[in-house]
Amino acid sequence: RQAPDDSLPDAQPWTDHETLGYEKESLGFYLSGHPLTDYSREVEDFGTHTSRSLRHTAAGDGVAVAGMVAAIRKRKTRKGDWMAVVTIDDLEGSCEAVVFPSMVEKFGELLVEDAAVLVSGRGDSQGVDDKGRLIVDDIVPLQEVRSRRAQAVAIALEAPGLGNSTLALLHEALKAHTGGVPVLFVLTVPESCRATFKPVPEVRVQPGPELTEAVESLLGRGSVKLRMRA
Repeated sequence: RQAPDDSLPDAQPWTDHETLGYEKESLGFYLSGHPLTDYSREVEDFGTHTSRSLRHTAAGDGVAVAGMVAAIRKRKTRKGDWMAVVTIDDLEGSCEAVVFPSMVEKFGELLVEDAAVLVSGRGDSQGVDDKGRLIVDDIVPLQEVRSRRAQAVAIALEAPGLGNSTLALLHEALKAHTGGVPVLFVLTVPESCRATFKPVPEVRVQPGPELTEAVESLLGRGSVKLRMRA
């Protein structure tokens, strides 16, 4: 008689995203990390406030908070329209985003738990448990925020020190990430001057972590900055 095979079948290991999702599902919180760390550059470039600093913002001030949709509470207004109060989690805690009916109609498909979003609007009074709160004017998925909010990609260059080989590699990096956002070069001559100019012919790129990594590997961290639309 053959003994039963108690060995477990081979299986692919969970991705980091899957691991965090299962942690949140089973424990109610993230244990080994936070999904927002995948968007650290987007948070740094586009977020004006965190959940913590939002508590000290005056009503009416323009704010933008990057985070994960943690909970959605929907209710009807007196007119019978749906509005929502959304809990946004970031690395410093959580805040509330009030989404009035016109915004629910416009951005309702983005109001999904665990979605990574940039929520923009106006500061409001304190929410429950002294959480900061904002009135929503705009919601953008974090994976799309660069292409939708960037007005230009500014690349810092320093002279002397620029060689033809570096410029050739930079040209190839920009060409590999062609898109719809114009490029500006910010040329600095130490102790002399700084000038901003457009390359000729005009170069347009797709902003994103791949482009940033490619350019900063040539010119150093911080050499890529985004000029944002108002």
